[in-house]
Amino acid sequence: MKQLLLIITIALSNNILFAQQSFTLKQALEYSLLHNLQLDNNQLNIKQTDWQLKEIKSLGLPQVKVSADYQYFIDIPTQFLPDFISPAIYGVLMAEGLIPYKNINTDGLTPVQFGQKNNFTVGIQASQLVFSGNYLIGLEALKTIQELSIKQIKRTTKEIKRDVTKAYYTCLIANENKIMLDKNITLLEKSLKETKEYYKNGFVEQLDIERLELSLQSLLAQTENINRQIKLTEDLLKFQMGLDLHTAIILKDSLSQFTTQSINFIDQSESRIELEILKTQRYLTELNVKKYKSTKWPTIAALASVSANRPSNIFDYYKLKQKFFPTSLIGINVSMPLWDSGTRKAQIQQALIDGLKIDNAMEMMRQGMALEKSKAKTDYDNAMNTINNLKQNIALAQKIYDKTRIKYKEGVGSSIEITQAESKLFETQTSYINAIYQMLIARTDLKNAYGIE
Repeated sequence: MKQLLLIITIALSNNILFAQQSFTLKQALEYSLLHNLQLDNNQLNIKQTDWQLKEIKSLGLPQVKVSADYQYFIDIPTQFLPDFISPAIYGVLMAEGLIPYKNINTDGLTPVQFGQKNNFTVGIQASQLVFSGNYLIGLEALKTIQELSIKQIKRTTKEIKRDVTKAYYTCLIANENKIMLDKNITLLEKSLKETKEYYKNGFVEQLDIERLELSLQSLLAQTENINRQIKLTEDLLKFQMGLDLHTAIILKDSLSQFTTQSINFIDQSESRIELEILKTQRYLTELNVKKYKSTKWPTIAALASVSANRPSNIFDYYKLKQKFFPTSLIGINVSMPLWDSGTRKAQIQQALIDGLKIDNAMEMMRQGMALEKSKAKTDYDNAMNTINNLKQNIALAQKIYDKTRIKYKEGVGSSIEITQAESKLFETQTSYINAIYQMLIARTDLKNAYGIE
């Protein structure tokens, strides 16, 4: 029985350990890059493009195929030939004087049938593309699409890191709010306990106790709300990471680790991956123009074919050593359009317009990036200014609260004053934590705007 209990205990312990994971921000980012499904899809796009490139390359390599064809003619095709036999026969007879001379009608047609009931043909054909403008440009386009897929992976990686970082900060802030709230509850419980002692000794009224109890109940209600908020922020972080939502997560980093980081960023916005993707798409439109222009070039292909045929009035192909009649050929095929009624010109103009649209998109992106940098810098500066002000306000609110407590203990202050001082202190602390959150988010957006990975 003891062994069974030991086994069950070990199994439960393993399940608990397995269902709980701890992460620093760096570890969370590394985990998300391995388990994000969107990133998996981008990797699959690259593999798919690799196979598409192999498919296109194969079109320029030798193509060989074999064929076998059996036909049974229920009715052998009939053809009509001019009557050339009658004039020849009558001509000989009249020349020999065997029959009197007369005009021979040669307008008639004689029906005849050529062929056998059965026909069996086997053959092998080979072809080789010698030159095709579409083929060459298609290869280059696919290589460019491969580059585009790789850049899209970089963009997705950047977005994942940004989203996971923000979600991690949100969790830290929610937990910091919980820590602050627990401290305030402990402080208020202590005040309530002291006030009840003062009431027993007749120094305060029952109303003073009720005011403190009301404040305490309000904080306890906030505890329930913040617990739900912590659960929600953790689920969001796990979702962004690709972690199972049923797995408990522990954050190993503290909020203070991120509040002292500097922002001496070097502007790298011109090399942002979003802009690089547009540049690649612009090059694809240029290749599209080349593709349509290349349609006026000739397409050249070489070919060779060997086949064998055996007609027969009876089905005897199952017999060995049957005689077949071979046919073989080699050749070259050249095709080139002469007139397309303006189709190629229309296609080229559409491709050129696509390029101009992407040029406009790049200019709009550059303007948007400039605005994004300005907004992120402003948000960051505002958040830092708010933090510095709130640091002073917290110190001042704490000082006011301490003095109010002293006055209250000495009997020269009222419970209303201490309740107001507590409320102002708690409000300032909450604002300070929210300002830190705004600063962290603004700093993340600033790094993104400056093109920093």
